[in-house]
Amino acid sequence: MTTNASLLTADHFAVILGFEPENPVSAPPALFPFGLQFPEGHEIERHGRLKMFVSSFANDVPEPQQDRVYSQFCARYLPATVNKFLDLPPATDSLGPDEADLLQEYEASNAYLEILIQVQHLPYLYKYLRSNKEVAEPGKRLTPVLAERIAARVDRWDAMLQRWEHRDMDRAGFYNSAAGCAIQLLNTLCSYQIRADDRTSIIESATQQRMLPVLTRWAVRYNG
Repeated sequence: MTTNASLLTADHFAVILGFEPENPVSAPPALFPFGLQFPEGHEIERHGRLKMFVSSFANDVPEPQQDRVYSQFCARYLPATVNKFLDLPPATDSLGPDEADLLQEYEASNAYLEILIQVQHLPYLYKYLRSNKEVAEPGKRLTPVLAERIAARVDRWDAMLQRWEHRDMDRAGFYNSAAGCAIQLLNTLCSYQIRADDRTSIIESATQQRMLPVLTRWAVRYNG
């Protein structure tokens, strides 16, 4: 598979995500936080490999071309991506404490969320979430599931950010990215459902109560 970012197509991203048959990917080994390595095909490896391609694509390809490719991806693979995020493939292997730390974030930081972040500004995601077609039915679970996964680890993210932000920028950056990406996508999903008849049904009250104290602290701590 090409590593020339300008030649990347929707199918290249589909191969990385496992929606099309795997082909050899002629790219440098995926880079992971804390200097770790995971075997090819492991879900953490898949995420790391996708992030490298997404980064090259963002840096080297004009935005109109990016949008065309991501739109083609959505037209073919958006329902499959949402399904994978909702029912994640197993990724339970761990070799030590650092690997275990990384795996704890898998539910809210994975390849499927990564690609949803890249396409969140396109009309496909909005139309999918608003659709009454059977193929889009799983999308009704997307916002509450993401919110619950954030709520389950937001206190941990807060603790890790405070622990590492002045001691290890790589680790702090990892947790900052994991939290920031998940919350950014959640914000987009909520904004797409702002016209819902019952807004309180978008995210359960108990889930909101678990998230809001930390999010409020972050708004003060990181303001400016």
